[in-house]
Amino acid sequence: MAMFINISWPQNKRLKVATSAHAFSLIHNSLNTSTFVSMIGSDLIVNGLFDITNLVPDVDRYRILSNVLSSHNNCTVCPNNNNFKDILPSQSSSFDKTIVLVIESPHDHEFIYLNNNLVPIAPAQANKKKRGAGFAIENYLKCNILSQISNYPQHNVRIIIANPIQFQTSLFVIHKKGGRIAKDLRNSVWQALWRQKNIRANFFDRLKCYEPDLIINSCTGGQDKRGSLNYFISKFLVQHSFSYISYKTGHPSSVWYRTINGRPFAKVTKI
Repeated sequence: MAMFINISWPQNKRLKVATSAHAFSLIHNSLNTSTFVSMIGSDLIVNGLFDITNLVPDVDRYRILSNVLSSHNNCTVCPNNNNFKDILPSQSSSFDKTIVLVIESPHDHEFIYLNNNLVPIAPAQANKKKRGAGFAIENYLKCNILSQISNYPQHNVRIIIANPIQFQTSLFVIHKKGGRIAKDLRNSVWQALWRQKNIRANFFDRLKCYEPDLIINSCTGGQDKRGSLNYFISKFLVQHSFSYISYKTGHPSSVWYRTINGRPFAKVTKI
């Protein structure tokens, strides 16, 4: 039986999110330990987590020049805690092509946790674990993207990493759990936020601002699985006339995991 949590949203709006009983318990059991959870009557409320102060910015992380991937010399995005040499897209210079790599939303390593509060760092920060997204993206770009869609050998290409939803939809700061239940909770919260017009409009505005030459949808959930997060992003790109420059593939961390176990990288296919 579906249970429900309520997410506080701007303008005193609440989003009702259906979850499993187990996922509901993860949040309910955090009432006494998390400042983000409260009860109002019989409603379980997640408060404050989706304030603009908890938003993780998109970043310009790499350059590709003559089919060689390189990092920036300096980091300007949360430099004391960032595992990569990121700069903001607005700070980009010396490039003539742009590839936007789309993942879904920040999770655990993308924040600093201080006194039960969040301090955003940057996207895809897990670089030491075999399945860490940041570590996987670098290897994914080197081993997969360059070989499959390297159409700009004489260009200086910037790589932007972007989350369609820049908030922590997994609610990890509240329950500190991983696994299937946490993923299901993330998917439910992500979809509830994605249904909000201002979230989709914000993502559209960012893409337009970046003026991409190529968009790679590597959002999680399976490329062709209807209802997956990857599916929603592909549908969005088609609806907003980005499909002619858009490709879809698996999430980099899962692709890297399969590769180190002897199976091939997921193919990058046209949307």
